[in-house]
This record gives sequence, C-alpha cells and structure tokens, in this order.
Amino acid sequence: MRKQQSTVAPEFLTVRSVAQFVETSERWVWDRLKDSVDPLPAVRLGPKLVRVRRADLIRWAESRRLTTDLDRLVAAAMGGVL
Repeated sequence: MRKQQSTVAPEFLTVRSVAQFVETSERWVWDRLKDSVDPLPAVRLGPKLVRVRRADLIRWAESRRLTTDLDRLVAAAMGGVL
C-alpha cells in the first residue's frame, strides 16, 4: 500500500524542502543555517534532523528584499507615511 501524499503544506520544512522552495541547493540552505551573523531560523531535533518553519523562512527572506532607488525615493517623499 502506497503512502498517501498530503495536500496540506507542512508548517515545518526539511532542508531539502527549503532548497526546493527557494530554488537553490541544500548546501546553500545549510550555509544559511550556520551563518554567524543572521542565520536562517530553524529547529534542531537531532544531529541532522533540522526543520524550518515556513513562516520563519518567508519572514527571513523578506528581510533581505532588495529595494530599488524608486522604492527609496517614494519612501522619502512619503516621509514614512506608508
């Protein structure tokens, strides 16, 4: 009997799932998890059993969003009103 795949997105992602989600390598994810300045938030359940909350991954990635000169000009013009 085959295991039925869930259609619900898991709250906690494996390193492999994170790599697939952000379209990068598992090595890159491990490097982000071990970053000494601003590591990717994760839960360690064992020596190689690491999980990343989907919400934490998105928040972490959004904090690195590139802004354009136009974004800065609009923010300056609005005086932080947004």
